[in-house]
Amino acid sequence: MATMRECPVCGIRVKLENLEGHLKKVHPKAKVDAVLSEDDKTDIKIAKKKVKKTTQPFEDRERKRWMAAGLVIVVIVVVIMIFFSTLPEGSPGCDLEGEDAILFTIGDVDGVAYDLNAHIGSKPILIEFFSTGCSACVSMAAVMHDLYEYYGWGEDVEFVAVSSSSEDSVAAVREFRDYVNSNWTYIWDSSFGLASDYCTPGTPTFVLIDTDGTIAKWWYKTRDYNTMISIIDPVVQG
Repeated sequence: MATMRECPVCGIRVKLENLEGHLKKVHPKAKVDAVLSEDDKTDIKIAKKKVKKTTQPFEDRERKRWMAAGLVIVVIVVVIMIFFSTLPEGSPGCDLEGEDAILFTIGDVDGVAYDLNAHIGSKPILIEFFSTGCSACVSMAAVMHDLYEYYGWGEDVEFVAVSSSSEDSVAAVREFRDYVNSNWTYIWDSSFGLASDYCTPGTPTFVLIDTDGTIAKWWYKTRDYNTMISIIDPVVQG
């Protein structure tokens, strides 16, 4: 329990260790040396040491506790970063590679029915899920055009572009196709079901179906020309 002492100037009882500070603050004109005896000064020093001794361990414990908590948070953040860095880029939470392609029949932007099942068998099919408002898709357009040429203008690989964006329309997708000067099939899926069926987390997402109707490759986000070829070629070559 703290030792109390009356102020020799105003008589208010204050903690002994605070008496000297009280005099300087409340009675600045009073001379501390004049109102405090040597014994008072000695008692004050002893009281301050006791307070420091009792509060220091508590402060040390709190400091150590906060340091430990900070270290735990850092470790958790690092573990989370490592975990997500080891995931396949754009992992949607389902692994479609090796599964049978999800079949569909839908009209393209020119009103011609596209039956996926009817196109499986002769060559691999590369489906790009995109949207006309996707800047990454626009930047990918030139790569896709070069790939289309590389694969014999569609002779070796069939290209299909599907938009399931609610912000698109048949007209918007058709205009996009004409703007990027593409000659392959473009589809606007007004039901928005195909993107869900193929687990697309965003655009562009690519699905490569082999001649057996199996999803050979699935990947999300843009890739450069050479990387795209390195992904597609093994499927083309069987």
